Amino acid sequence: MRIAILAPISRRIPPRPYGPEEQLISDLTEGLLEFGHQVTLFAAGNSLTRAELAAVCPRPLVEWEEDPWPDPRWWEEMHVSECMVRAARGDFDIVHNHMGAKALPFLVTLKVPVVTSLHGGARDKQHHAILKHFKDYPYVAMSEDEKALLPELNYVRVIPPPNPEDSAALMPMLIAYDALYKGLVSGEIASEVSEIKRLTPWGGWEVLLDEPTYKVKRITVDPGQRLSYQRHFKRREHWIAVMGQAEVVLGGKTVTLDPGQAVDIPVGTDHRIGNQGTQPLVFIEVQQGSYFGEDDIERLEDDYGRK
Repeated sequence: MRIAILAPISRRIPPRPYGPEEQLISDLTEGLLEFGHQVTLFAAGNSLTRAELAAVCPRPLVEWEEDPWPDPRWWEEMHVSECMVRAARGDFDIVHNHMGAKALPFLVTLKVPVVTSLHGGARDKQHHAILKHFKDYPYVAMSEDEKALLPELNYVRVIPPPNPEDSAALMPMLIAYDALYKGLVSGEIASEVSEIKRLTPWGGWEVLLDEPTYKVKRITVDPGQRLSYQRHFKRREHWIAVMGQAEVVLGGKTVTLDPGQAVDIPVGTDHRIGNQGTQPLVFIEVQQGSYFGEDDIERLEDDYGRK
């Protein structure tokens, strides 16, 4: 797939010094290359990437402070225009906008799919009028809390940024974006997403990706509820907490996961996750193995009488 990543030009990609938004864009760009995609990164000219770098502005805006150059907004408009021109002539299958409300009025005229990651933009009330005006276009929120700030937007995914200290946390984000791109390009995701959702006595879950060797779910556990104490024989699992606090029982030992923390569940290991907090618990489950059917569950104990 040919993917355009439209990054802000205020700072270099990756950032120097560290900046969470720019680091996420860098990790996503380099990871998509590993997935076999053709990626073009629209960023400041001194950015570092293995992707094709498309740079109108030779260096980040923060480095122009002492130079008598045009208003920074001119650089941003030329930057977005370059992406638009190339997308309009058919260079890309999808455009991923990381500039939020600044780029939306231009990008929505494109015929190729455009998805916008907010990066906390919903918290800036100055952006609300533009975001609401283009509310039907697809958005990605960084958290459920951010999504709640502007609930009228068309959120096609909630994809939390990975913990920079946990290299394993990057893969679920890449898998989620890969599935999102494919869904938008194929037309399977056009407006409000109706994924495979299952309501359960303890909450619900949604399939983000289902492949022959792995499966990814976003799982929500209601306050005071917990899943059955169970084990699997054909798959291992990796849980990453993204919202709330998880109480995990693994092989008879109890551990607590805060957002960004993760735990591995080997094949055949007894495990359970619960929510003892007052807000919903959201976590990503990555399954790896030879079979992912719901009948590969041996329940050892269940609060709802299920076998």
